[in-house]
Amino acid sequence: MKMLRALIRVRISSMFSSMFGKRKSSGKNGGGAAMTAITAFAYLIIMASMFMMMYPVGSVLFEAENGAIYFSLYALIAFALMFVGSIFMTQTQLFEANDNDLLLSMPIPPRYILASRLISLAFLDLAYCFIVAIPMFIIYCIFGSVSVLGIVSFLILTLSLPFISMAVTVLFAWLLSAITSHVRRKTAFKMAVNIALVAAWFAFYMNLSNIFTGITGGGFAPILNFFLIKWFSYAIAAENIPYALYFVLFSIGVFAAVTLALSLNFIRIVTKNKGTPKAVYKAKRSKTAGLGAALLRREMSRFTSSSAYMMNCGIGVVFIIAVAVFTVIRSSEGVVLDIGSGETLNLAPLFAYALLFCQCVTL
Repeated sequence: MKMLRALIRVRISSMFSSMFGKRKSSGKNGGGAAMTAITAFAYLIIMASMFMMMYPVGSVLFEAENGAIYFSLYALIAFALMFVGSIFMTQTQLFEANDNDLLLSMPIPPRYILASRLISLAFLDLAYCFIVAIPMFIIYCIFGSVSVLGIVSFLILTLSLPFISMAVTVLFAWLLSAITSHVRRKTAFKMAVNIALVAAWFAFYMNLSNIFTGITGGGFAPILNFFLIKWFSYAIAAENIPYALYFVLFSIGVFAAVTLALSLNFIRIVTKNKGTPKAVYKAKRSKTAGLGAALLRREMSRFTSSSAYMMNCGIGVVFIIAVAVFTVIRSSEGVVLDIGSGETLNLAPLFAYALLFCQCVTL
């Protein structure tokens, strides 16, 4: 068990170091502290935006005694955020980790390696889940009929929800890794999948008004017929203890089944010859380049070798071009928007702010 605890500690430390930019080579940790503060600030901003988004929804649903629909929304949003936020981290940690050969060459049981990685991913999923859970719980306390049993059910089911998310994420990452292993341009493929997932999330976010209209009109009620959503929502809204037990047992059971399948194939997966098409060597004349050109070539090589780097630092460039083109087209039609009652809104400052925001995204 000491070995397992050590692996978990190292894995979690490595994950948080990569997320917060912590540097161990220097005696000072100013950069890591700054990144931790920025990440915490972003975390709070996302929770605040989630609270503002769901506040009117909770008000209407709890007033109409439709708490089950509110908690079904909570489950769906939390699951989607955990899935989108951890899919590539799951693929990297479980199937494409750089230290697989090193750890397997040491006297460490493979089940300890797998368990340490799953536990570290569980902490990541919980972090994403709490982004949604905390504001949704506050809204529940403001508008809902709060009871001790309801609070306990909310907490237990919130802790059980990552089991379902991790099971689905592991299966999807497993499939994604199998596909990626036979693709020559892995970075471009991962980038395309990442953009598709983010686009789906933004499409959901941009259509919240239509979704809210469907909820208030009763069009969202059929979602409660799905057994998992039904168990989760009514376990909290109606304080149905059997439904809570069903959901917890099903979540743990599915996760245990996926973990068992993964453990039985773990060594074969991480030691498999990926079969990536080999690059064909072509003789070319060497060319000398200046310092600036050499640095540019090195940074471009690093940029195109990491899908996460491209997504974090390159998507802002795409947004800048898109916003600039939209601004030019919209300016030809006039940058004044009629907001009714004879009043107009000048959109030029809004366009300038959008361009500045996109520029910040690229940093």
